[in-house]
Amino acid sequence: MKYLNKFIKQLLCKAGQITLPVSTDSICVDLIDAYKSTFSKEVSDLELTIALSRIAFNSHLRSIIKGFRTDLVIDVGANKGQFGQQLRRLGYTGTIWSFEPMTSHHQSLSVLCNSLPPWKLFKHACGEVFSRRTLSVTKDDSCSSFLTANEFGKRELGHFLNETRVESDVDVFPLDMVLENNPIKDFSSILLKTDTQGFDDKVLAGAELLLEKVSVVLCETAFRPIYENAPHSSVITSMLAKKHFKQGCIFPIAYSTQNGELIEADTFFVK
Repeated sequence: MKYLNKFIKQLLCKAGQITLPVSTDSICVDLIDAYKSTFSKEVSDLELTIALSRIAFNSHLRSIIKGFRTDLVIDVGANKGQFGQQLRRLGYTGTIWSFEPMTSHHQSLSVLCNSLPPWKLFKHACGEVFSRRTLSVTKDDSCSSFLTANEFGKRELGHFLNETRVESDVDVFPLDMVLENNPIKDFSSILLKTDTQGFDDKVLAGAELLLEKVSVVLCETAFRPIYENAPHSSVITSMLAKKHFKQGCIFPIAYSTQNGELIEADTFFVK
C-alpha cells in the first residue's frame, strides 16, 4: 500500500493535481509558481533553467543581506525599481539608494521610493568621471546602454536590443563624487549592485573610495559581451580583486540559443 500511495502521488504530481502547500515566504511562493507553470503552459528546458536560477539568486541574495547585516544597498541601474522591490519582498528594511538616468522612469520610481522607505532616487547615471553622454533606449528598456550592441548581441538578443529612441545629455557622475554630499559614515555594511549594460567597469572605476567601504558587490557580468567595448567578466573580477574582493556565486541570466554558451550572469563578489 505504501508503494501504491507513492506511485499515485507521483502520477498526480505529473498531472499537476497535487495541492501545493500555502506559504508567505517569497522564495517558497516563487518555487510553487515555477512548479505550477510547468503544467499551465509549455516551458522549454532553457526557460525553466533561467526561472530556477532566478529563484536560487533571490535565495542567495537574501542570505547575503542577512549574513553581512547589510544596512545600505546602492542600486546603480535601477530601471523601473525591480531590484529595490525585490529587496523589500525578501524582507530587507534598510536604506536603498537607486541611480537611474532614464527620464521616463523617474516619476514612477519616485512614487515607488516614497511608498517603500527608506529609499532615495538619484536621477543620473554613474561612471568613471563626470560627463554627459547619449543613452540608447532599447525595445526592452532594461537593455538600454551608453554602448552600441555588437554583432553577436544583435544576433542573439536583437529583439531586446533594437533601439527605439535616444536620450541626449544624460548626466554621469562618479559614485565617489556623489558621496561628497551623501556621506556613508553612518552605515556599517554596504552592498553595491551595478547593472548598466556594459558600463559597469566605468561605474567601478568611479567608486575607488566607496569600494573601500563596501562589503559585497553584485554585478551583471558578461562572459560573451553583447555591446561594443563592454568588459568581459574577467576584467570585472580583476578590478575587484585589486580591492580585495573574492568572486562568490554566479547565477546565469542569458544563454546562447545556438549552443548554450553562457552570455551574462549576476555575479557576487565578497570581502
